Amino acid sequence: MKLAIYFLTAYIIICMVIPFVMTLVKKLFYYIRIKRICKKYNYTVVSSILKWLFSSVRNNNPEMFIKTDEAIYSIKNFGFYKTPNYFVFHDKNNIEIQIIRMFFWTGFAFLKNLKIKSINYNNANEYFGETDLPVINVILFCPKSTGLAKLQGSSAAYGEYVNANYAFKIFGKTILKVKSIQVNPYVGFTKYSPIHQVDGAKAVELSNGHMLYSAYIYNIKSFIKGRLNYSDMLVNSVIEEERRKFETRNSYRI
Repeated sequence: MKLAIYFLTAYIIICMVIPFVMTLVKKLFYYIRIKRICKKYNYTVVSSILKWLFSSVRNNNPEMFIKTDEAIYSIKNFGFYKTPNYFVFHDKNNIEIQIIRMFFWTGFAFLKNLKIKSINYNNANEYFGETDLPVINVILFCPKSTGLAKLQGSSAAYGEYVNANYAFKIFGKTILKVKSIQVNPYVGFTKYSPIHQVDGAKAVELSNGHMLYSAYIYNIKSFIKGRLNYSDMLVNSVIEEERRKFETRNSYRI
């Protein structure tokens, strides 16, 4: 009996406690790094360290705002500590997280649908007041995610297909069989596709810099390197797009 208790305790520590603690350490590391970079370039940072460390997909408020010389970044952290994960965006209020596991070299995905509210990016004015700077919405994955995909078309068709053909439930959790695994998913998510191709529901792979529901997606390393440390082409493109919209509206009035 004692041996079983020791084994269970060790399992909980190794599989649950240690990954969670390591995630907090990584998030703290990147939090400090962002603060240092912003201090170096005289950027203004508004953030709560507790909200940053314990960020959640369910919370619809950004955890960090950064004011640079050219823009205000309103940042929502979607980071998860359980890996590998595959995030599937049905729409802006429905995220499905597929946690990939291996059983006898046959792939299964644990599906967890999360209903969220639209992210409230507009509250940047609470901290910086009225400004002419563009507000750029960012979906950030810190410390990381395994894969990202957006379903175009009818996401309901995808759900019906999964439930009818490939899914079963264990203790209330939906399990999806993944047939297209070629290698162990712990090596890299580019070698498998847990999203089945269904008529009316097309899966589109997302990567750093892609826009999703008016927000730009980045992992933490790419955001630091591409947005904070170098000339910001994204800001210039946003300003140019807003300028074109303004000119178009004025031409209609004339």
